[in-house]
Amino acid sequence: PEWKDLLRSDDRYGTDAEELRVFDQRTWTAVIGDCIYCYGPHFTHYRPRRNIIPNGDPDKYMSPVFRYNLKQLRWQTICTEGHPPAYRENFGMAAVGSKLFIFGGLRYRVPAVEQVPDVRELDWNNEVHVLDTGPFESRGVCARSEMRYQGSAPAPRSDPATTVGRGQRDGVSLYVFGGSFQDNSGNDIHRLDLDTETWSGELDVRGSIPCERARATLSAASDSRLVMYGGYGSNHGTLNDVYLFD
Repeated sequence: PEWKDLLRSDDRYGTDAEELRVFDQRTWTAVIGDCIYCYGPHFTHYRPRRNIIPNGDPDKYMSPVFRYNLKQLRWQTICTEGHPPAYRENFGMAAVGSKLFIFGGLRYRVPAVEQVPDVRELDWNNEVHVLDTGPFESRGVCARSEMRYQGSAPAPRSDPATTVGRGQRDGVSLYVFGGSFQDNSGNDIHRLDLDTETWSGELDVRGSIPCERARATLSAASDSRLVMYGGYGSNHGTLNDVYLFD
């Protein structure tokens, strides 16, 4: 096995390579076709203490979407149209087909009295946003939208483990496990049917159930199996266990 630095291995960075340096310390990525899509907070015009966004227009402090073409070894800024998500971080993101799905996340807001710099207001959410990359090749633009889902959605949270699975009977679904709200972590798992845009409610599971955690990784190992690794539990610290969800 060998690691290779793709950004530095070729001089065809594209005009946006320098702009990548404005990303915050954590960036969310997903692969669609031959491209890696990157999304996360960024502060081009404003440099406050980390994660604090002033009152006014928080949307302009959310990063654009970048993609790295693995065939061309080139970065591109993705132009979008439609309804973008407001500033957030610590969300879940997964891809299927030509679409990126973003779930939940956390926003920091400075209260109206900005003379008190250490006071922050936290805002969790359970929104689902969609970025359709399909039109990019023909029109040079990707379409954004917020899903108006049905059913019993997961409670608002940050740092959920998120992936897309293709069930043999249930079609394509977005799975969400755990995450954090205030100082507590969860171990509930939910399924969003992407064909009907309907949440299942908390799934009734059996077997050896993972403890509460956030920041775990969740991946589809097959059409009927998900694999979860690690995370951080509010009562358990850093974790390195592995679970199979069948």
